[in-house]
Amino acid sequence: MESIMNRCAALKLAQRCKMGDLAAMEALAEYHLELCGPETQALLTAYEVQPSEENRWILHHHLSEHREGRLPAEAHMMWLLRAARFGSRSAMERIGELPYFTDYGAQEHTNFYQAFPWELPIRSLLGRWGRNLERMAWGEELRDIGFPDLPAAKPGGGFSITFWPSPGVYHISWLADYIPRDESGFGEEDEYAFLWLDEFLCPMAARRPEDMPAELNRLDQVREAYWRDPARRAGEQRYCRRLRISKELPWGRNWEEAAPLLGVDSSRT
Repeated sequence: MESIMNRCAALKLAQRCKMGDLAAMEALAEYHLELCGPETQALLTAYEVQPSEENRWILHHHLSEHREGRLPAEAHMMWLLRAARFGSRSAMERIGELPYFTDYGAQEHTNFYQAFPWELPIRSLLGRWGRNLERMAWGEELRDIGFPDLPAAKPGGGFSITFWPSPGVYHISWLADYIPRDESGFGEEDEYAFLWLDEFLCPMAARRPEDMPAELNRLDQVREAYWRDPARRAGEQRYCRRLRISKELPWGRNWEEAAPLLGVDSSRT
C-alpha cells in the first residue's frame, strides 16, 4: 500500500485529523476503503450494509486469506472507529449497526471491526489501555495509514504503543540502536527511543509526567485556534469527546444509546 506521505490529499486529511476533525477521520476511512481491492471493498461494504453472521464470516475468511492486502481494510476499520470514538454521529450510527459480542470472556462488548485487525494496534489507537504493549511488526505502517508525525522505523523494526488513560496520552517506543558484544563477549545492549503523543497523535515536547498538563494545554490551544474559523464551526465537524475524560466506549446500537456516553443531548442534535 502506498504511504499517504506520498499523496497530498490524504496527507492533508491526516493533518486535519490531528485537529480533531471528525469529517476528515471519516474521509480517511473512505480513502483506505478505496485502496482495497475490488473484492475486499465489496465484502466490507456488504458487511456494513447487512452485518449478518454469514457476511462477517465471509469477510473474516477473505481477510485472513489475503494478508498482503489487509492493511487498507484495517486502516478503514480503525479510522471509522476513531471517528466514532471522538463523537461522529454518522460513524457511531454506522458502527452501531454492527453485531456486538463479548470479547474473549471480558466484561465488555466489541464488534468485528474492533476485534479483527492483526497488524494495527487497534485497542491502543482507540484509546484503550492494556497491561501489555501493543506492537506492530512494521512501524512504517502507522505512518502509511495516517500518523505522519511518527518517526520512520528502521527496516524490520516496529513501535510499541500504549495508551495511558490518565492524562490521556500515547507512549511510543522503538529500538533506536543496537550495540553488539565486544571481543570478550560483553557489552551487548539495545538502545530504545521514545516519544509521547497526545490523544490526536500530535507529538508532545514534554518528556516528564509533571510537564504534560502544560503541554496538553498548549496543544489544546492550537486546536482551539484552528476551530475558531467560522467555516469550521458551521460545519459541526469538531470532536465532542476527549479520550482523556473517559474510558467508556462512546458508540452503541444507535445514536440515542451512544449520545449519553458522549454527554450529548440527543434531542437537540
